[in-house]
Amino acid sequence: VPLAGVHEPRQRAEVAGKRYPDEDSTLTDGTIVDLAGIQLLFESAASMRRHEASARGGAKGAVSAPDKIVARFNARRPQCPVQLHTIRLEYDDEKRKALAKDRTPYIFPACGHVHAFAPELKGQPCPLCRTKGPFVELKLEWEPAICDEEPEVAFNPCGHIVSERVAKKWAGLALPDNAPPNARYRPICPFCAKPLKSSDARGGADQPYNKILFQSGQGVDDDHDEDPAAGGSEIWSGPRGLALDDDDDDRAAANGGAGPHGRAGPK
Repeated sequence: VPLAGVHEPRQRAEVAGKRYPDEDSTLTDGTIVDLAGIQLLFESAASMRRHEASARGGAKGAVSAPDKIVARFNARRPQCPVQLHTIRLEYDDEKRKALAKDRTPYIFPACGHVHAFAPELKGQPCPLCRTKGPFVELKLEWEPAICDEEPEVAFNPCGHIVSERVAKKWAGLALPDNAPPNARYRPICPFCAKPLKSSDARGGADQPYNKILFQSGQGVDDDHDEDPAAGGSEIWSGPRGLALDDDDDDRAAANGGAGPHGRAGPK
């Protein structure tokens, strides 16, 4: 956003792009400022004060917004479908560091299935649906200027979680990685700036984000959290938006594997 107004991206370094006469350079909440491939998200002081109060829970002693999200996720007693024990999401850095590695939620962002960390899953396809892709930590980063809603999806390939509305917005923004005319335009994760996967890339079927799918042991006593029949596969889609995931077997069949219900795909 140049001080002289808003222009199209330069096609040549020495020639300014065409000016947009109906636009001005006044910054408003949500404006993205590009500095030669580095993006800054503008937020006004008034908006920052509102979001800070929300993040801290408002009144003294109240539960903060990210803590509420974590509590709702953990209340469903998410289970690893391979190791068959409960996993736990933490937002606080100290709590995350203290958590046992095999209780930490990891995700295959190419399909959305959540597991506990296991080193043997690195570099392997998802055990449930055989979708190939990275195996990364499920990450909640709380930045209300980017997303102040309940997370529903995970960005592919980094694993940061946001609402579907926010994911759709950022997946549709082609941002430059350099100063024009040497820039490549691609959507990125707003938290870590990793380029998002695209269904257009090399003719593949990768999606920039996917629903968070996890096996739940909600309502199971601690003494029985090893029972795989006690829970079901759920979609994280809001405070009470629990839904059975019935697409695993079809997805597994398309990838030549077996789904969680035991139906094998074609060889």
